[in-house]
Amino acid sequence: MASSKDTPAQQSRPKIYVTGSLPQRGVDVLLKGCNVAMWESDEVVPRGELLNGIVGVHGLLCMTGDSVDAEVLDAAGPNLRVVATMSPANNHIDVGECKKRSIRVLSLPDQSSENKADMALILLLMTMKTCNQYNENMNGCILANGRPNGFGLKHMISKTFGIFGLSSIGKRLAQRLVDFGVTSIVATPGNEQDGKTNANDVNIELVSWDQFLAQSDVIFICEEPTKSLKHVFNKETFTSMRNDAILVNFGPGEFINYFDLYTALKQGEISAAGLNDCNQQPIPFKCPLVGLHNCVFLPQPEESSYDMRHKDSVVMAKNLMREMFCTNNGIKV
Repeated sequence: MASSKDTPAQQSRPKIYVTGSLPQRGVDVLLKGCNVAMWESDEVVPRGELLNGIVGVHGLLCMTGDSVDAEVLDAAGPNLRVVATMSPANNHIDVGECKKRSIRVLSLPDQSSENKADMALILLLMTMKTCNQYNENMNGCILANGRPNGFGLKHMISKTFGIFGLSSIGKRLAQRLVDFGVTSIVATPGNEQDGKTNANDVNIELVSWDQFLAQSDVIFICEEPTKSLKHVFNKETFTSMRNDAILVNFGPGEFINYFDLYTALKQGEISAAGLNDCNQQPIPFKCPLVGLHNCVFLPQPEESSYDMRHKDSVVMAKNLMREMFCTNNGIKV
């Protein structure tokens, strides 16, 4: 934010508030044309800090845990033109209220559901192999195209798979499993993402929550972010799951209480967990989880020394800057 020490040129630059720790590459993009203030922590910014920090800004770059509602928009004032989120989902932003105020809402470009479904299956196979759930050698069970070969399928097709979240990735993952020969897939009613979702399209059986936990040998978390389901996978949930169950999280981390997950893995309440470590926000309680033999993290892509958060921060910073200075929505300073 501009201060009394800023030069006149700096004081005339647009102001951006970032609600969480952002990789330096993204910050550097923002600093090329704007003054930046940031809540430099991986913890969710306190409400009071958010309402104070956003006053007078032209752009907001927020995280999935931030609730951007009318109160926040009022605190920002009339200068606010763009709200960007470091998430593919924008349901933590009051998009309707932003539209009323001619505020542009930007989301992180999402990977295709097909690619995510393949990666979720690979994460499952990595978890099965690393945790030695099966005594046979699983080397070579993943083909170049990301599909498991006959050996991996031999152990997969006899399992009951639970899909938590019939989102686009959840439906695509279910279809992948059906294509491989899996015949038992369950989901809970009421967590469909749109009216077009039909569990019968991919042979999914809708069961109660208790049945879902009791029947599933493998549970994939594919749900979109939602406050109502935060930490739904907690101590009580893990106690209700099968002792030999595997939990694979390829969605946002907010659905899991990671302290309870650590305890469940440590005490053998569930067999293993595979966690996607390429999400936009760090996984809480990661250090102790890494020390467990039955907890597997999806490796970062090898093509770059920077993780996905660095890449995503640059993408969103560029999109925010482009929107702020575009012809139709330009910032006049």
